Amino acid sequence: MVADPTTERAPPVYPHEFTTLRTIWDPNPGNRDFVWSRGKPDEYGELPGIKQWISDKNPNIYWFLLKIVNRADYPVTEWNVTLYTEQALMITKAHLDDKRVRIVDSSFDTDKNRNKYVVSIPPELGVSIPAKGGTRLMYFETDIRCEDALKMEFGVSGVVKLGATPQMIEVPIREKRFTYACKYGDFKKMFYGSIDALASQVMENLQDSYRREIVQNFTNSFRLIRDFENYCKDRYAEPEILIDKLEAVYSSLRAAEPITKEEILPFVEENLDVIRKLGGAAPNVEAQKERGMRMCERLIGLLHQVKMER
Repeated sequence: MVADPTTERAPPVYPHEFTTLRTIWDPNPGNRDFVWSRGKPDEYGELPGIKQWISDKNPNIYWFLLKIVNRADYPVTEWNVTLYTEQALMITKAHLDDKRVRIVDSSFDTDKNRNKYVVSIPPELGVSIPAKGGTRLMYFETDIRCEDALKMEFGVSGVVKLGATPQMIEVPIREKRFTYACKYGDFKKMFYGSIDALASQVMENLQDSYRREIVQNFTNSFRLIRDFENYCKDRYAEPEILIDKLEAVYSSLRAAEPITKEEILPFVEENLDVIRKLGGAAPNVEAQKERGMRMCERLIGLLHQVKMER
């Protein structure tokens, strides 16, 4: 039998031609940076851009970052990533460069006694790992199953599988360990569900650092922020009322200025100025609402930082 000359075969893949680099984004206000075992590798030269990406998405959670480097002379068009974590640590979402990708398997590996998460990148997705030093960067959002897991150390490890069967090869992802010190998800859940309990927690955390009336002004702003955000979602929202509600938020935070003066107050002031301008002679209420909702999302993260810093 004569082989069909038009049939293309993928070139063989060799493990030594690929490198995996990994790190953790730590949102803890005492660090708020990447976690390195030693000095950061030179191949992470794009760190300022990565920081900006995380800042735009959500800088208040722990991210596992994985970079795959291809030094072969050909691109890899088919590949997948498998990650393993302890039972209390979860991978909740995955992103490839700036695109959200689906976690196709989320299960428990009884042999390894670890959670298992798989992201598959098939050829039809059209996202290859470019040749001759090309890279792909993946971001994985993490969370913990319970508050009891706070302050515990966790590890993320795994393997990148490159190419198609039977030529597939595996490149290990060395375990990256870190301490999960703060849980933004619980703060946000309490903000929207148990705001009185959250205010009590914040009062307890801050009462030794500030006068009681200052802390009360700070916690009183929580309801005002939530009220403003809800109004931004109202399809019948009016520009004047929206601005009035944001001015009430600003006044409350200003009354708590010893707590808010460094980041929170300037941030709200900047957004208030923009929203006022959008409500000028020809008001654009949809743009005001969109700006207001984006502001609230970031503002809740800043409130969480204050809670964690004390």
